[in-house]
Amino acid sequence: LHRVDRRQRQMCIRDRNLMYQYKFFKTSIENVFNIESLAMYHALFDFGGVLHGQGWHNQRVYYNPVTANLEPIAYDLYTESVKLASRPAILGMISENQEDLKRNQFINQAVFNQSVFRTHYTQALEKVSSTDFAKEQYALLKTQIDSLNILLGAEFGGDSFDINPFVAKAENIQITLPKYADQIENREAQFKILNETYDDLTEREVYYLSLIHISEPTRLLSISYA
Repeated sequence: LHRVDRRQRQMCIRDRNLMYQYKFFKTSIENVFNIESLAMYHALFDFGGVLHGQGWHNQRVYYNPVTANLEPIAYDLYTESVKLASRPAILGMISENQEDLKRNQFINQAVFNQSVFRTHYTQALEKVSSTDFAKEQYALLKTQIDSLNILLGAEFGGDSFDINPFVAKAENIQITLPKYADQIENREAQFKILNETYDDLTEREVYYLSLIHISEPTRLLSISYA
């Protein structure tokens, strides 16, 4: 038992160190995450329009002891229609009136500034926006969807899952991808951070930035530090 606890403690320390490097931009993203998983994770935010899950306070990660990298866990995913209307179809794009970001906003977008990530992210976007992706995923999940439709229909008066918004999102991503490629080519796809310190943040923003959520093979850890 002592050996197991010691091993878990060592993994926890490695987890924490990786998250620290990620949070404070100390190293290239491929040194911290399984980059293909991270790229698909963000591409699926675009595909589903589930921007809420991208927030730092909602980010969950799994520490893979085999690869010694982190892998993202999708969490707290719901669509915020008001925000969606004002955001590009692709999270990594710079909008026309893009302002410098506060620290608690920049931490969500900084990954898009790294060229190695953008390569994998673009490939993931091409996959999720392909003609058949939405229909293939629907076919794979149809049994579960039908079961949930019965439960949701009884509770919410006949509401049921509709694949069409996902098909529309995929088409919008396809249309937007060339513009994103142009931004990358012209070195315009760079988010900037405001020159601020923690003293400039609100109490709530500091709290969000203090949160870290790590899952390792035997237990779920929630670690907070400023």
